[in-house]
Amino acid sequence: MKVNASMAMESLGFLYTYVSVYLKKDDQEIPITMDPMIKEWLDETDASISSFLRNDLEFLFAKFHINNWVIFYQLHKEKMETAEEFLEHLKRMSEEEFRDLYLKIADIHKIPLEKLTPRMIKSKIEAHFFMKSEGQEKTLLQLFKEPGEWKKRIIETYEKFYTTYFLPHEDEIRAVLSQRIPEVKQKLAQDPDGYLDAISIGHYKTVLGSRKDVALYVSYCYDRGFTISLKDPIFWFGLRRERLLEEIDRKAKSELLFNSLSDPKRVEIIRLCAKRTWYSNELAKHFGITSATMSYHINKLLSAGLLTFEVGEQNKVYYQINRKIMESLLNAAHDDLLGEP
Repeated sequence: MKVNASMAMESLGFLYTYVSVYLKKDDQEIPITMDPMIKEWLDETDASISSFLRNDLEFLFAKFHINNWVIFYQLHKEKMETAEEFLEHLKRMSEEEFRDLYLKIADIHKIPLEKLTPRMIKSKIEAHFFMKSEGQEKTLLQLFKEPGEWKKRIIETYEKFYTTYFLPHEDEIRAVLSQRIPEVKQKLAQDPDGYLDAISIGHYKTVLGSRKDVALYVSYCYDRGFTISLKDPIFWFGLRRERLLEEIDRKAKSELLFNSLSDPKRVEIIRLCAKRTWYSNELAKHFGITSATMSYHINKLLSAGLLTFEVGEQNKVYYQINRKIMESLLNAAHDDLLGEP
């Protein structure tokens, strides 16, 4: 399996990490601390960034996160090595070509524009990305009407963040990658499936199996994150996730288990999924809560590795318990609370 890495993906990883930690403030269920150097850079970024750029990043990449997928797939499809290549690629696009990127990624390119409705787009987004639309359908409709204005704004925001906050660290990032990539290749050569499954807490085999055509991307700046794509078989992960291969102490495992199951609904979800597979809307109806709230609980359990999923008919995502991870965390909690000090 070929290991891919590029400054283009690093710039996207740097933006992803900043948006996730400093703007979206995503919970980090896995007990992995940020890489100290990445944290220092992002702390400096957050302390000095203008309110205008911060607001644009929040709107365009935290709330309208289809932009992240568009960039991700373009970098992969066009095999771009630098962010400059990507930005020039976007600048050369016509308004129609730019709009087509979003139509295709949302799988609505075969539907006439005049017939598109928010509900239709929302349904396609949720079926295609297995996530809640969260109002992105309205933003997409605006983009379809004025692709030129949106293209300009996205390019300006990405370019400003890239040149101001990523570019000054590029040489250091290259140095880290040149040292770490050979280590990754060695571990992959020894046990590719085991390595990638550990990095993704069991999701790699569940989602992609042992496919030989998976495009593997490794990133320093993506830090603790990982992305698995079903649209194209792609697995992208941050090098900090290698800490999952180390023996996490029993106290950390114990805290991970209890934090994940701190809500009674999540405990009951585990009980239900231990008996059979369930899909999200089915669980939402069972508990009498919204699908968005159910997605929140499921994502908590997925992040901890306590659930795995598979895609069934009509793109329904079915969830089941990850018995191996559950047993590991339960044993750690037992040793932490009742074992030898």
